[in-house]
Amino acid sequence: MTKRPIPATCRITIPSITTDTVMAYNTSGNDLHTYNGTFTVAANYTWTVNCTNNVGYNNATLNDSIIVLSPPVSPAEPIPEFSTMALLVALVVVVGGFVFFRR
Repeated sequence: MTKRPIPATCRITIPSITTDTVMAYNTSGNDLHTYNGTFTVAANYTWTVNCTNNVGYNNATLNDSIIVLSPPVSPAEPIPEFSTMALLVALVVVVGGFVFFRR
């Protein structure tokens, strides 16, 4: 017997993040509905997913929560070790070392 996925539309709601957003259906082997989002504040987020179909199966609703401990660092922020000031100081030290050892 071959298992076939039920054709359904799933929507996710995460208060303060997204409301009633259609989830992507992943057909690359796992037959799952997925949602990718960005959490900018560390917090406990509750979510609700509603899946509906038009082929006669029962619809499904799932509620749960996720704890985000640390929001992601924005790629626009420079890494302190490689900031402009740190590179300038390193350049001055290297040039100063060449001048010192040439004497």
